[in-house]
Amino acid sequence: MTKKPEPLLPATATILMDKFAICRALGIGVRTFNSMRSRGDYPPPDIKIGTLNKWTAAAHNEAVARLVEKERSRPRHAGGDKPPLTGEPR
Repeated sequence: MTKKPEPLLPATATILMDKFAICRALGIGVRTFNSMRSRGDYPPPDIKIGTLNKWTAAAHNEAVARLVEKERSRPRHAGGDKPPLTGEPR
């Protein structure tokens, strides 16, 4: 009797992440992730299995790159030309 070969994933298999895995990877809570999705900061799922949403790792990496670029492009206040809060001259 021959031994069965071990089941291997095909080379074309992709890793799918659910929202809990994404939250762990980003270090955020589920509510924050849901808010990001509703604002359009995170793309819709690549695959929907019943009620489960799944994203590919590549889609997640692209979304994170967009979030980082969005954060970097936000205007920042220099702070030096900010008027004093008390109304006193500098």
